Amino acid sequence: MKIKTILFFTLLGLYGCASYDSKPLPEKPLWPQDISRLQLPDQIASSQVGIQHKFNPSDGLDVIEIATIAIANNPGLQQARDSAGVTKAQAFNAGLLPDPTLLIYPQPPINGGPGANSVASEYGLFYNISALITHSTIQQGVKSTEEKADLDLLWQEWLLISQSQILFEKIVNNETLLTLLLDKEALLKNIENAQHKALVEKDLDLNTTAVNTIIFKETTKQVIDLKRAIAQDRSALNQMLGLSPGTSLRLVDSLILPHLSTQQINSQLQQLSHIRPDLLALQKGYEAQDYRLREAILGQFPAINFGYTRLRDNGAVIYNGFDLSVSLPIFNRNQGNVAIAKATRQQLYDEYQNRLNSAFSDVHQLTQDLDFLNNQIPVLSSSVGVLTQLSDSAKSAYQRQDMDLVAYAQFKINEIDKKIELAKTKQLWLEQAINLSMLIGEPLSNWVNK
Repeated sequence: MKIKTILFFTLLGLYGCASYDSKPLPEKPLWPQDISRLQLPDQIASSQVGIQHKFNPSDGLDVIEIATIAIANNPGLQQARDSAGVTKAQAFNAGLLPDPTLLIYPQPPINGGPGANSVASEYGLFYNISALITHSTIQQGVKSTEEKADLDLLWQEWLLISQSQILFEKIVNNETLLTLLLDKEALLKNIENAQHKALVEKDLDLNTTAVNTIIFKETTKQVIDLKRAIAQDRSALNQMLGLSPGTSLRLVDSLILPHLSTQQINSQLQQLSHIRPDLLALQKGYEAQDYRLREAILGQFPAINFGYTRLRDNGAVIYNGFDLSVSLPIFNRNQGNVAIAKATRQQLYDEYQNRLNSAFSDVHQLTQDLDFLNNQIPVLSSSVGVLTQLSDSAKSAYQRQDMDLVAYAQFKINEIDKKIELAKTKQLWLEQAINLSMLIGEPLSNWVNK
């Protein structure tokens, strides 16, 4: 019977044990072979993307689709998900109750006399009662910690969406700038050829041709630098999306953002602490630490261990009893852990307040920058319109041979330079608008729809 009892408890202990599965490391890179076959999560349209967006790479990738791929396949985000899983596992472990202790202590006699030849034994089952006192508080802290892990991960998604959208718009804008610079380079090349011919025929002096040559060489350098920047940004985009280095993406720029009114921005700010995942994560972290403080306070009470024992001596006399041990809170009284928990809670409180202050300050600064850019863009657009008209008139005059190539080209170059300035200003506006979208929790798709 005793053997059966021991065997029962042994099997009971082994019943819940996990088994080991090996997981060899890969020996070569692994990238998706076909973007259209990416497994996108059902909830890929997070609060920062907004609406459900049809994913169709065959007609090119717009800014929302790029953000979607980033969320689904970014290597850094995958590691963040793994880290969130580790955090949840650690929180789960912290919330488990301790196992009871089973004592089996047989004592066979060696030289027992008459009446003392029975095998003495002791059996006992012991448990830490103090764990039950703090278990509810620990479980509540575990729940807050798990929610914080999810919110931290969501904030990483928001940051990644913003970064991918900015990089997307930078590539598209730079490719537009490249077209303008190539047009300017071609004009300067035609001027150089014409001036070189005139120089050979002694119709032009060297000083006049030198000025254009310097401008032409500088423009050629700008073209080369911009091509290299585009290649680097495309490589960075592939890496951000978890794609192989040689992947060629066809980007379709379909994002046109209106100006959000001050009233709309202020409305978002009023509910910012209920929207932004980083603020919500800090709230849950503070909440979890508050529960840890309560746990530390409960830990000041005496530790209680209780157990049931059954003994049998060598004379076959059986005893039943219990074992109770209580710590005496005289010196330690868990004061150190209480002090640490209080100081940590204060640290989290200050961190949250600083993050909230920074959020409002950042939004205020971005709003000011966008206002300045909104005033600057119409002025530049008007200048582009005027220069385009002058350039068209100059082109007509050049075609009628009422104007030489150099004079016409100067009008056209002035138009191109102003278009480049306008494109750069719009790019800066887009970057600031995307950052503002992230900071106030306003989905980009909502901007498009307003």
